[in-house]
Amino acid sequence: MESAVKKSLLAPIKTLKFCVTGEKTTSGSKGQGSRVRACADTHLLRPYEADLERERKLREAMHAQKNAERAAMRLHFRSKYQLTKNAEDRKRVRAAGGKVCLPRDLGKMVRPDADDGDDSFSVIRAFLRKHTRTHTAEPCRVM
Repeated sequence: MESAVKKSLLAPIKTLKFCVTGEKTTSGSKGQGSRVRACADTHLLRPYEADLERERKLREAMHAQKNAERAAMRLHFRSKYQLTKNAEDRKRVRAAGGKVCLPRDLGKMVRPDADDGDDSFSVIRAFLRKHTRTHTAEPCRVM
């Protein structure tokens, strides 16, 4: 009920206000001020959208790089354990730019160094150890 009364009395009050003050109110209609504001908004909006686009491309590039690293890891494990190859992994590696370098810790997981766990005797190692020792002269015992 109150809304019906407000709607019916709102228009006559606005016209009365216009007659008394001589100013026209611009509520609801777009005037020149809103056009200036819209132009200012577009000047601010363009760089913002460009920044968003750059950030989106950067995120996509990082995501593609991570996917390529994961695919390379899977390829390494498949070759290590002689599992079936997956064409999708190769496509992801190619999409990232061909050769993908794994981080060192991931590379060590795939191909651990054989020297670390090998304690067996080797003639070459024995020969190398023999020549790596340096012989120093004995100190003088005059004092």
